[in-house]
Amino acid sequence: MVRWCCKGKNGGSWGYIMNRVKTTFRLLIWVTVLGHCLNLFAMGDDDRWVRIYRKRFTSQESQAMAGQQTILWPREATDVTPFSQLMFSWNAIRPATGYFTFSAQVRDSATKEWGPWHMMMDWGDRQRSYLQKTPLLSSYYHVRLELNNDRLADAFRIRIDTHDGASLALLKTIIVCASDFSRFKPDIVNQELLSLPSVHVLGVPQLSQFMVDHARKEALCSPTSVTMLAGFVTGQKAAVATVAEQVFDAGLNAYGSWPFNTAHLYELLSGTGCVAACRLNSFAQLHMSLQRKMPVIVSVRGWLGGAPKAYESGHLLVVVGWDAHKRQVICHDPAVKKNGQVVRQYAIRDFLAAWERSRRLAYLLELAN
Repeated sequence: MVRWCCKGKNGGSWGYIMNRVKTTFRLLIWVTVLGHCLNLFAMGDDDRWVRIYRKRFTSQESQAMAGQQTILWPREATDVTPFSQLMFSWNAIRPATGYFTFSAQVRDSATKEWGPWHMMMDWGDRQRSYLQKTPLLSSYYHVRLELNNDRLADAFRIRIDTHDGASLALLKTIIVCASDFSRFKPDIVNQELLSLPSVHVLGVPQLSQFMVDHARKEALCSPTSVTMLAGFVTGQKAAVATVAEQVFDAGLNAYGSWPFNTAHLYELLSGTGCVAACRLNSFAQLHMSLQRKMPVIVSVRGWLGGAPKAYESGHLLVVVGWDAHKRQVICHDPAVKKNGQVVRQYAIRDFLAAWERSRRLAYLLELAN
């Protein structure tokens, strides 16, 4: 449902950043439906430490948004499971001119006071993330909003502003991943996990980031992984160097910013399905995607037995299978020197340890059907 109203005061402020996102008495579209969980995250019980919230815009809502300058989601404070970190993703057609600014605000679960607005990212004909450390309820670090001093939030608001003619009708889906790190527990390698059936998704391209003609090829693990997954789904070849320029984060000076990579993956898929940067509750959820014949891009960190090197600064690779007999996770690791060396098999215990150092970060793709 879409309602029209005028915006009044709705939360805190913080210096220059707030000047960019604060608008008084501007006509807004308020998106009032919080949305629902991605299907892949609907499994499990109340022990889940990650919750995913998604708003998919209907054609009627898109038409109503055309020509408007701002939307907020949700309109009213909507209670959610308490969380300590928020990650935001979007699926949209990139504006040919102009750009969107995405901002977020969260509510203290104890005091019910709203924290400051954080300008997260610009995306369109300009592309950058922002860093905003505050002594208040929350801070923002380029790709994630963090609650300060072990506090939790129990509500969030997302604001999207347009600039220089970008149309909000280009937005298709927005996704929030809310995680409570105090509830994170390592996966136990027990009989339940080991009894997951073997699965191997075939036909995924094999690409080495070090075969790319690019001055910073050592930093291209994420766009190389995105190119492999896109090639698998579409059957089309894309140049990793071109993908890298489309995901580059001018604010972080990096090619691995999670939301820019997932946003461009959606573009490469010509708007097929839903793509999100998120965290998973368990290896079983990753396995579920594999059973649906969909590889998953994950972030690993530190030592990983059999890998080309230790990934002390983090690394993205594509998980394509699980060998229950050998107890190994089958991956396409772009950190190898040549394309023919990309397929690697990592022992489940080693893989889980490396993935959990990144708190099970993943780029998850769910096709429309």
